[in-house]
Amino acid sequence: MDNGEVVSVPEHPPSGSSGRRFAIDASKLIENKKQVINNRYASHLETFKFKVREARRRRDMELGFVERSVMRKALRLERWINGEAEPYLILDWLGMDNWTPSQALYLLVGFQPPVGVPEVLNEGDNFELGTRLDGLDMSSTFEDLTEHWTYYRLMMLQDARRALKRLIRMWNSADRPTRENWRFFVKWLASKGFQPDWLQWVESRGFHVDPAESSTKAADDEPSSGVIDPVQPLGHLMALAVEVQKRFWSNNFDPTDRATWTSQDIILEWIRERQPGISGANASAVEKVACPVDRSVK
Repeated sequence: MDNGEVVSVPEHPPSGSSGRRFAIDASKLIENKKQVINNRYASHLETFKFKVREARRRRDMELGFVERSVMRKALRLERWINGEAEPYLILDWLGMDNWTPSQALYLLVGFQPPVGVPEVLNEGDNFELGTRLDGLDMSSTFEDLTEHWTYYRLMMLQDARRALKRLIRMWNSADRPTRENWRFFVKWLASKGFQPDWLQWVESRGFHVDPAESSTKAADDEPSSGVIDPVQPLGHLMALAVEVQKRFWSNNFDPTDRATWTSQDIILEWIRERQPGISGANASAVEKVACPVDRSVK
């Protein structure tokens, strides 16, 4: 072009010597661009897969936690109902040098003394019954595990209050010391012919006391006023209710067919035979707790 030569530009791309039309192969460029896109999304997919795996891991952890927590809750309630729960909280109290009378009476009926309880209790006091010595918090909710929890709780609280009032009446019937070692209070209860339900358990762990030994310091000239309800009878009452359910309300029972319902009188008679000496009120309570149907509905 420097020498002024004119170069002609063809109007159409060269078709080659064969006369075929010129074509461009774009497949390589397409593959390259697709590879770039795939590489970019591969990173996103790996991130997404990681998030999916993490979500599944967390889900499995939550499912496992729910299963374990519910099973622990159910096992705890079963052990308590069957009288198998260990009163481990008493160990903290056995390490103390002395108890006040009010602390002792709460502990003798199987409950943790509330914080700030006065040294001396009276029958007319409002008794706060919160946590049992086996760790059962009475404010806990177990309705999701058994529809009878409200009855169980009511039975236990009523029984504990009744036992506590009886012990308060006996304790306040004479002049007593204001503080004493735990063995003193156990011996005082033994002088009335009873012992706390946790005594055998603590003796198996080396905290020995002879409940049959009379303590001159705890002697009471007042004769025992009849038979006191056992200090902690609820465990066997609820176990009895479970027996009633298994015997009368499991096999061949149809809640929609009253003909398959065992009569209340038959169940009460069986309860009295099964548990001689049970009071009428306790027998009725056991029958009511065990009964899965409403007999009043016609």
